[in-house]
Amino acid sequence: MKHWSLRTRLALWSGLFFAAAVSLLGFATVTLVRKHQIESLDAELQADLRSVLHEIEEHGREGLSHALEKVDPESRFYIQAPDGSVVFASKELGGEKFPNLYMGVRTIGPWRVGANSMDGFVVRLARDFRRVEATVSDVRRSFLLALPALLVFVVGGAWWLVRSALDPVQDISETARRITTERLNQRLPTPVRQDEMGQLTGVLNDMLERLDRGHQQAVRFTADASHELKTPLALMAAGLEELLRRRDLPADAVTALGGLLEDNRRLAAICQDLLVLARADAGQLALDRRAHDLGQLLDAAVEDAQILAAPRGLSFDLIQPPGPCVEQVDERYVTRILLNLLSNAVKYNREGGRIRVELRELPERWVVEIANTGEAIDPAAAARVFERFFRVRDATSPGHGLGLSLSRELARAHGGELSLHSLEDGWTCFRLALPKLESPAKTRPARPPGPAVSAPVAASAFVP
Repeated sequence: MKHWSLRTRLALWSGLFFAAAVSLLGFATVTLVRKHQIESLDAELQADLRSVLHEIEEHGREGLSHALEKVDPESRFYIQAPDGSVVFASKELGGEKFPNLYMGVRTIGPWRVGANSMDGFVVRLARDFRRVEATVSDVRRSFLLALPALLVFVVGGAWWLVRSALDPVQDISETARRITTERLNQRLPTPVRQDEMGQLTGVLNDMLERLDRGHQQAVRFTADASHELKTPLALMAAGLEELLRRRDLPADAVTALGGLLEDNRRLAAICQDLLVLARADAGQLALDRRAHDLGQLLDAAVEDAQILAAPRGLSFDLIQPPGPCVEQVDERYVTRILLNLLSNAVKYNREGGRIRVELRELPERWVVEIANTGEAIDPAAAARVFERFFRVRDATSPGHGLGLSLSRELARAHGGELSLHSLEDGWTCFRLALPKLESPAKTRPARPPGPAVSAPVAASAFVP
């Protein structure tokens, strides 16, 4: 039941409570009806008994015939004289003498029997008790027949009422699902009725307004700060390079200036990445989409990565479709994604390890998978690898923690996605998916052969 919708649960609970209430009402009604029927029957028996005994008192045995004519015709009699002989017995009693009843009213078999005595005469009057049971059964049957119809009516009515009440919640949920950091300007639909739901929607819209303002301020600050730092950093780099060209500097000064220049370049790269991220957050990242062969872009990126991997003895396995893989992409940003992933595969690999690169064509998208051997990523860290400035390894390794975050934003700007897949056989795999915007040109010449690589691994290792 925990997976059922709220309207279904409320409707079922309403039906359950209604069924319980009707059952209690039915039980109480049947009990009261039975009690009332028995009390009425007992009153009639007592009245008939008093009438018969009055006639016996007035006229003795001779008054019995007159007394029997005055009582209810449905009554049955069993009368004994003082000497124990049977004065009168109704044939409907079937020989039943009710020998143990001399006073009061009791149910014996199918009969409700009242007994009393006077001057040695014992008078017993019996009425068919099955009439009472039939009346009680009719009332019980009426409740049982009416309960399903009433239950369907109540459950259907409750479901309709809950649905009407929760329709605004459904609209709010659908709108809220579309609100992201890039769409904080959207607002929840305000219900027509200004009830509790309308007040809640107003509060949530006010909260979204505050979040939107705060997010815009943060984005503008990041973009403005990154932009404003570009010029001073460029001037500092030019000044440091000018100093390094002087020949009268001591060796230790040259070393210090070289370190400062490297730090300057690193800081400039961070500012450039932050500027791109700020534009992506604001939805202002412009793409220069043109037809490019993804295979050629991957070949060039692998060629650069092989240069970085050579000192560590890393080998590459590259798998690509035989024909051209033409797609409308921004060459700068796709190349940057590939280089970021490949540099990580080199950086966090073991000595003499391997890097597997595969480009696949699926019906609606292109998939690039880059996997490397090495130490597995901790599950707690795997959930945060795309956070900005988060470092999986120790802080002494090169980098500033923006590469994966920037790569994911660039992939999403293309309408794609970048995700992490840690394989069970000791490989860590990143998967880049790019949507297809156009079919490859059949007449485009075949791509020239890529860089030399080691024997390719089986393509099945990368099946999603």
